[in-house]
Amino acid sequence: MNQAQIQDWLVEKISEETGLNKDQVKIDVPFDSFNLDSLSMITVSFDLETILGREIDPTLFYQYNSIRLLSEAIQSNT
Repeated sequence: MNQAQIQDWLVEKISEETGLNKDQVKIDVPFDSFNLDSLSMITVSFDLETILGREIDPTLFYQYNSIRLLSEAIQSNT
């Protein structure tokens, strides 16, 4: 999965978790602005692990606090 695909997947998943429209989920906006609770963040992390086939530490969402930054970090570690 390339960086753009990871970004698209994260936009879709965050939209599902929050009820926001996909066009409201911007890739350069901090995750905390989407009002995701900790359970939602763990769900997103777990589902991301599943599609990528490798472990994703949930703390990466705080370390790389936007869809763009997280997808770049994930892609650079492949």
